[in-house]
Amino acid sequence: MKMNLAAASASLVTALLVVVGGAYAAEPEIDFNKPPTADHRISDRLLFGSDIVSSIEYMDNYDLDGKQDDHLLLVEPELRAVLSYTGDDGLRAFAELQLDGRAFLSKGGANDDKSEAHVRVEQAYVDLTRFAGDYSLRIGRQSFEDSRSWWYDEKIDAIRLLWQRDTWFASASAAREKAFADDFAHEDTDEKKEFYILTAGYYADKRDQATLFLIKKKDLDSRRHEDPLFVGIQRIGEMGSDLRYWLNAAAVRGESRRRRLRAYGVDTGMAWRLDAPWKPFVTAALAYGSGDDHLRDGVDGNFRQTDLQDNESRTFGITSFQYYGEVSDLELSNLWIAHLGFGIRPADDTSIELNLFRYRQVDADDDLFDTDLEIDPDGEHKALGHEIDFVLAHRPNKKTKVSLLLGAFLPGDAFPDNADPALLAKLKFGYRF
Repeated sequence: MKMNLAAASASLVTALLVVVGGAYAAEPEIDFNKPPTADHRISDRLLFGSDIVSSIEYMDNYDLDGKQDDHLLLVEPELRAVLSYTGDDGLRAFAELQLDGRAFLSKGGANDDKSEAHVRVEQAYVDLTRFAGDYSLRIGRQSFEDSRSWWYDEKIDAIRLLWQRDTWFASASAAREKAFADDFAHEDTDEKKEFYILTAGYYADKRDQATLFLIKKKDLDSRRHEDPLFVGIQRIGEMGSDLRYWLNAAAVRGESRRRRLRAYGVDTGMAWRLDAPWKPFVTAALAYGSGDDHLRDGVDGNFRQTDLQDNESRTFGITSFQYYGEVSDLELSNLWIAHLGFGIRPADDTSIELNLFRYRQVDADDDLFDTDLEIDPDGEHKALGHEIDFVLAHRPNKKTKVSLLLGAFLPGDAFPDNADPALLAKLKFGYRF
């Protein structure tokens, strides 16, 4: 039955791609991380949009052991399509469907990853924009995203009530991860999580906003026994047009494996653009997630993020990147992360960036909370290492975008003396139809 649904969904997307609209909305710029804009008009009420995003990726030595051949060379294509319907009395419906997969062109003998294909329902919701006065209601699978993807950047099944007046807003949401199947080609995981989210603040524009967050996470997997409560703030601002800054701060309470949670995390930084040829810019940021050096006192002091975060953003470049490192992709837990970045804009449609990272544990531990690295530190040394990421992005027009990422994680004292660097190279291309 699942494969029949997959075939039907694939046929639907293929058919939609050949629809020729008679009118177009204002043309937005393509974004790798956002759904295509519904800008092809099928009828007065129905709009359609689609794009393709593909990447070729090479990864090697994520276990920091150069003697093991665990390299991967793979291609990841994505075909995305959206439909937007506007009805009477503030009714709006939106759906996003994605066909994606992973095919390996080459892999080392020590790697057992397999090729795969997916048919996903990324979003499917109904908006009642005139629900009651200044209130609107959204029901269904929808995107939760903050400006730094530090609190959340995820698509989950939810009911969300939003109040907005001028620049002030508040929202209340109840959500469950994968309450309904999102992949018609594969069985869904049994791991389920519930989230209860309250936000309030003001939004003047994307560079002048402040938000208070309260997020209750409930893990429905009884083996984990983790029910954290996150309380905190996000501030995004700028001084003039050439200095941007941000602050995320959170306290975590609740329970984890029958221990009380008492943890803190902060992420702050600024980016400064100089008035000079090629528009050079500098980024400096520091992040801290508390650790725990008293393992038997009944209190867990290890900060963790919400499990909805993506830790991806941009400053003055034209593409976003993982601001804790593309290779290591560490979650902010028991960590100091220092980031220094340099960039230029040799043309309006091109940006080049070099990002440097330094990682150090708050308390020496033989475990990393969440990372793409496939080796644990020794638990005796705090210095995890450094990372260097190079990002080149080019957008020749609003429909097309290409980026090149080169990254290397250089292990520190917390790993064996003979540990080798982990390497990443990724070429990404996107085109909106």
